[in-house]
Amino acid sequence: MKLIDQYLSLVGKRLPLRGKKDLLKELETLILDDIEERFGPSPKEADILYALKQFGSPKEVAARYTGEKPLFAPAVEQLYRFILAVMIAGIAIGFGVSAIVALARQPDSLEVADLAGFLFGMVNAIISGTGTVTLLAIGASRIPAIAALQAEKDDWIPEEVKGVELDENVPSRVESLLTVVFTAVLVVLANRMPWIVSLAEEKIGYTGLVLSHTVSIARLLPYIRIASVFWILEALQHVAFYIRQKRTALETGIDLLIKAASPVLATVMFFDTVLYLNYSGIAGFRLLMLISAVGSLISLVFYIKKLMEKRFS
Repeated sequence: MKLIDQYLSLVGKRLPLRGKKDLLKELETLILDDIEERFGPSPKEADILYALKQFGSPKEVAARYTGEKPLFAPAVEQLYRFILAVMIAGIAIGFGVSAIVALARQPDSLEVADLAGFLFGMVNAIISGTGTVTLLAIGASRIPAIAALQAEKDDWIPEEVKGVELDENVPSRVESLLTVVFTAVLVVLANRMPWIVSLAEEKIGYTGLVLSHTVSIARLLPYIRIASVFWILEALQHVAFYIRQKRTALETGIDLLIKAASPVLATVMFFDTVLYLNYSGIAGFRLLMLISAVGSLISLVFYIKKLMEKRFS
């Protein structure tokens, strides 16, 4: 039953990975038995929602079946999540702005080592900040006066399960946040430092591998501009995923557009011989475009197949 699957999806988000599958299977059996005992083998939607209401909110059920003492006091947990999200977003924005300013001032003097240092600094700041905020939240939770405070009442409405997206392609909040951060970095670097492609070709030459052409950066720039549009669309999708944790019909359409654009763009770049200087064979950037076109086309076919199965199931 779809409503039960949606309910279990909400419960599963609050369960530890270890033993999660077995626990959800056990919960599904208990819920199905309870519904059949109450309403028979053919329950109505209202009957299922009533049974889920009696079973408890996903948060209550997860806490009941894990049997673990919460790491944070109820009154601290919600504030902790909010501060953590704001902190990570602030660090990402801060480092992003710093990178843009540095690129604007000295676009030709930055090295790959500078990029690595930028990424390492951002990741290190996020890890350090997360650790600090977590320790403070744990410490606050151990203060008796704070631990005694109650969180806001869990006014869970069973009808909420109907809006839960069971699409396995919907990413987690952590995945969405990291994707937004690294997409922002990718867009900035690709547009401000396209010569990295030539640098990579030069480094490959040092290994002894012979490339049959090099890339024309001037010809590459328009393709980067086009790709950036789709990268930004994908980042915006992940922002929506982070907020709602479900996919709307519009977002599914945008996702399909992005996935369809990838093989088309890669194919156009493959056949654009003006993009390749001193062209004498496929070995080099053109081979990467061929692999990208084939790979993204296969991914698109499987994605459409999954959408069709979901539509007619």
